[in-house]
Amino acid sequence: LSTQVSSTVFFQLPRRRVALYRPYLSLDLHNFARASKPNKHKKHLIVILGVRMNPRILSTLLVVTSLSLLPQTSPLAMPLHPHLPTPPALTSVTPGTWAHDTMSRRVEADILARLEAENSEELNTPPFKEAKEKISALRSELRSSSRIRHIVGDPSFDLDLRDWGKIMKGVVDEGHTYLSAPWLTAEFYVYRRVVEAFDYFNPSSPTYRFDPFLKQKLAGLEVREAVRCLVVLDEATCVCLFSVT
Repeated sequence: LSTQVSSTVFFQLPRRRVALYRPYLSLDLHNFARASKPNKHKKHLIVILGVRMNPRILSTLLVVTSLSLLPQTSPLAMPLHPHLPTPPALTSVTPGTWAHDTMSRRVEADILARLEAENSEELNTPPFKEAKEKISALRSELRSSSRIRHIVGDPSFDLDLRDWGKIMKGVVDEGHTYLSAPWLTAEFYVYRRVVEAFDYFNPSSPTYRFDPFLKQKLAGLEVREAVRCLVVLDEATCVCLFSVT
């Protein structure tokens, strides 16, 4: 990007953290292109860059950069929505691809298997009997790449049934399997089937609002806290070394 940076301002950010998080800075080219429409009255553009950071240390980092207007020959100055045909949906039928591995193995053998293992105590109790059977059936469908069916539920509390019906209509009507259906749709559908298995939205169900991924989420937060402590310790060490020097 051949532009002339005139100023950069970091808000509430120690100098060392700029270097620490610099690899995470990313320019949103889509919004930049939309902002770079010809305007003879403008001399500069303001581009906001985002960074992923620990919210306990800093909730948001804003890098405000003043850039010269791009010339009209720049690719970023081209029309934002060119008249091109929509490419075909990515499916999971090709062995060796990430999509194929995800829908033929990873979702069933890694994600759902871990879900069953982490919730085995609950799934082996009478209130969770039906949920256990439905998760087992879902895993069996994935192993054999069965044809996909519609989401089942009660529209009085499963408020997304109509939306899922529209999303899955073409997939179901055309008899698609977990591999032949659009990959993104199929994987999202699997997670909605997990919600269905636990009757998550049914207030009268013994598994109402039970989150089978809760233990994974809590484990992730524990790791994140450990990493935060290491970063703080590293900073403290650097400050001490700097003071001694």
